[in-house]
Amino acid sequence: MNRRPSNANQMAKHRSTTSLEATTVITIIGALLSIAAHWLAGHQAAQWKLAHMTRMTAAAPVIPRELCPSPTPEVVPQPSPSPGIPTERIPMDAAMNAASKMRLAALSGLGSEIAEFWDSGAAAQAWRSRLESYSYKHVWPYFFSGALLVAGPESDPQVVAFYNPYADSALLTEWSRSSDGDGISNAAVVLGSEVANEGQISETDPPRWCKQDGPLFERLMKSVASFRQGFAPQSSTLLRTKGGSSSLDQNHSLQQLEQRCLALTVELTRLCATRSKEPSAIAVGDLMRTLGNGSVEGIPTTVIANAARLEIQALGFHRLARMRPAFAAQFSNGSLVLLMDPREPTALLAAHFIETSRSAKLLALSPCHYR
Repeated sequence: MNRRPSNANQMAKHRSTTSLEATTVITIIGALLSIAAHWLAGHQAAQWKLAHMTRMTAAAPVIPRELCPSPTPEVVPQPSPSPGIPTERIPMDAAMNAASKMRLAALSGLGSEIAEFWDSGAAAQAWRSRLESYSYKHVWPYFFSGALLVAGPESDPQVVAFYNPYADSALLTEWSRSSDGDGISNAAVVLGSEVANEGQISETDPPRWCKQDGPLFERLMKSVASFRQGFAPQSSTLLRTKGGSSSLDQNHSLQQLEQRCLALTVELTRLCATRSKEPSAIAVGDLMRTLGNGSVEGIPTTVIANAARLEIQALGFHRLARMRPAFAAQFSNGSLVLLMDPREPTALLAAHFIETSRSAKLLALSPCHYR
């Protein structure tokens, strides 16, 4: 009787021990699994971090060694940097080519055609609005039709001037390169006397050729030569000091250009327009019809010398047919009319007329060139 309880106690004790052992094993296995899980998570995190850092390193810019902080910086002699050519620089010939296209587009009389050559900068936008205004549709076509292209020194950005010798004034343009192509980023108007540094200029100051003596075309040639000589060394300086967008409405040089061009077009219309009643206008009309045939046949040798006739014919059929009055001036006994091909304003024909109160007669026709 006493042995059974003893056996029962032993069996209970055995079950308790077995249960404890099982629990211990399960706990140990759980701990191992937990350690393994933490190790695996940590390993994956380390791998992700390593991959992330690799991507970041690949995407980050490489910092030059001399810019990295160092506890013991060393002085390494660096070679003097040599000036490089900016990748966005516009070559002079490219700027001149773009300016030539702009000049031809301006002959249409539409300010929008000129404005298309400006970029999207603040100064350029102000000029776009100015050129598209109604008051400029008469000024700019005339200005550009007789404008000579003069490039500043090779620079970045490149400066190109449109110089009109009759108005003795110039539009300076600064050409830059962008994703949209070559365009004007800034512009300024200067007078010939400003380029020549002739001091204070009144608001009614006429072109310099008006104040000189001698044959008229020679005076115009002097203005061209003076502008080219003075423009080259100070092209960028002139554009910086007179460019910008804030002072267009108060720009006296710009107002001078407009006034001079308007005065010139009024005189040109009076002496040469088809509907003008001036005797010179009838004589100019007859000359234009002759040149419209692309030759000077029918004009007597008393008007054109033999050497001059050969030089005129060398201009070619198309250029002679495109000749138009560019400038006209009246004198006491006659008038002078300069005719040019608007596509090539450097070659002209000087037509001298002798006039009476009722008629005008072509006295001489000779070729002349701006050099």
